[in-house]
Amino acid sequence: MAVLTGRFCRSLDSKSRLALPKPHREALGCQPGVKVFVTLGLDGCLAVYTEQEFQSFAGRVRLASPTQAEVRTFTRLFFSLSEECEIDHQGRIRLPASLLQEAGIESETMVVGAMDHIEIWGKQRWEKFWQDNRAAYERVAELALRSGHTD
Repeated sequence: MAVLTGRFCRSLDSKSRLALPKPHREALGCQPGVKVFVTLGLDGCLAVYTEQEFQSFAGRVRLASPTQAEVRTFTRLFFSLSEECEIDHQGRIRLPASLLQEAGIESETMVVGAMDHIEIWGKQRWEKFWQDNRAAYERVAELALRSGHTD
């Protein structure tokens, strides 16, 4: 799968449908009738995964020990908050009202490419995240790219 990039301002319609940006639809290989999984993401956004990426993520969760309370809690929360959504003929997905409420999304959104998934943010929450974190970009890049490597 292609790497998902970019950020796009979009509005929800009156039926809570979101038109996915064309570059994201193409990168995801989304055709009408294709299913994606929408769930509560981190930092106050929604996350949209292709079925393949969602299954891959579920496989990683399966490897974690169910005897750990945090694993059980995460598994229950993550999968109970995940919903399968279908892409319509106009490249839209209907976002579940319960997830929109959890993420505080009303009408204006930012659709953000996040490598292997799409994030949907309320526009104001995204702008706050951007302002709070933009200055730290180089520092967090250094930390993130250092992790997992031994020197």
